[in-house]
Amino acid sequence: MTENYFLSPKEAAQSVITTILGSMDQSNRIFNIALSGGNSPAMLFEEWERSYNVYTDWNRIRFFWVDERCVPPTSTTSNFKLAYDLLLKKVDIKCEYYHRILGEDNPEDSAKNYSSLVKENVKSVDGIPQFDFVLLGIGDDGHTSSVFPNKMSLLSSENLYDVMKNPYDNSLRVGMTGRLMINALNTIFFVIGKKKHDITHKILKKENFNSYPAAYVWNKAKNAQLFASFK
Repeated sequence: MTENYFLSPKEAAQSVITTILGSMDQSNRIFNIALSGGNSPAMLFEEWERSYNVYTDWNRIRFFWVDERCVPPTSTTSNFKLAYDLLLKKVDIKCEYYHRILGEDNPEDSAKNYSSLVKENVKSVDGIPQFDFVLLGIGDDGHTSSVFPNKMSLLSSENLYDVMKNPYDNSLRVGMTGRLMINALNTIFFVIGKKKHDITHKILKKENFNSYPAAYVWNKAKNAQLFASFK
């Protein structure tokens, strides 16, 4: 587990991107990366397109998603739309190189089908697909992916992706369960903003291991890394 703190959100985003590109420089293979949605990833997507587009070999990246709201890809709340509008449509990456969760489908079918897609396309280690990078955030309540504190059991689910419910508005999502987050070669928490300071430091404390989904993943992951700026 490594903690990296930065004076500005931009610097934190740049460090995440250069960490990914640095890893890619050490190997010629394909890299499988799972993306999250939200305000923090939006900054990362913008910075990647603006400052690192020309340095990225888009032919060697396959993008997947950590979670998705059960909405069509045209919805303003779609995690796919966020990444597509800010990054994917602006860079030279083939459409077959990114695999969205079908939020418009029946949630149970979508979770099952996306689990199968990941199994087929991401090499397994110890019987579990292993992403090169899983990019996560930390919610104000300590949730990550779409695993909320009232559903800690999803962290040990046998399913790779499952149907999840936001307890605050009862909306449904399809999200990555604990095993995939933990098994990644690099589990990155990208956290920015003053309001994330207190919850992030709670997540880092071992005694909160079973209180917050993000704390569970942080303590269990093969290689957890925090990139944070609380400015």
